Amino acid sequence: MRSILAHLSSIAFLALVAAHYATAKTLDIYFIDVEGGQSTLLITPDESTTHWIKLSAAEDGSFRVLNGRTGEWKYYPARPAS
Repeated sequence: MRSILAHLSSIAFLALVAAHYATAKTLDIYFIDVEGGQSTLLITPDESTTHWIKLSAAEDGSFRVLNGRTGEWKYYPARPAS
């Protein structure tokens, strides 16, 4: 039941965003907190295509980034402690 409510609220939110998008000409950034994660929605004023990235961070300070357009990961090692 809780999952259904989360999905319904996400759908309602996206409907509101779509209604706003029909009249807005600004860059809008929405952070959507959903059960089990978070999403970020970018709406550009010129209706251009945007692509997503995924960041995975490790406890040692290293992280990797996935480019949603190309499907490629890039690894960034932790900086040495100073």
